[in-house]
Amino acid sequence: MAFCKNCGAQIEDNVRFCANCGCATDGGATAANVGRNTDFTAEYDSIDIADTKYLSLFCYLGVLFMLLALIIKPHSQFIRFHANQGLLLMILSVAAGVVCIIPILGWIVGAVAGIFAFVCMIIGIVNCCSGKAKELPLIGRIRIFN
Repeated sequence: MAFCKNCGAQIEDNVRFCANCGCATDGGATAANVGRNTDFTAEYDSIDIADTKYLSLFCYLGVLFMLLALIIKPHSQFIRFHANQGLLLMILSVAAGVVCIIPILGWIVGAVAGIFAFVCMIIGIVNCCSGKAKELPLIGRIRIFN
């Protein structure tokens, strides 16, 4: 049995599309690869990546910068990928801030989540500046928009 790279559902070995989400499977991921960071760079146009890799780093710097990047290059799939990753990161940061309201345990959980969000931001910036479309650890598999 294999697993869908998009949703993680179990699929047959020779199935071309996932029955759960409809994503193309490429034979599916092995059980060892489920939950790991997946590199989607090969799925994007190399010209699009070359033109937008430095602009896509704005997606990790806040909502206004993300919107600016999306307005400048609205049809760039590479920017849209990193905008999704940046939006997930922003949601994590807001959640970490909200959890910090709770005394003691909330402070600890919020601090750990904040440090994790900062590390993910650095990873995301490095990925987009090097022209890679890699998912962020733990949160990168979630798709808010495509």
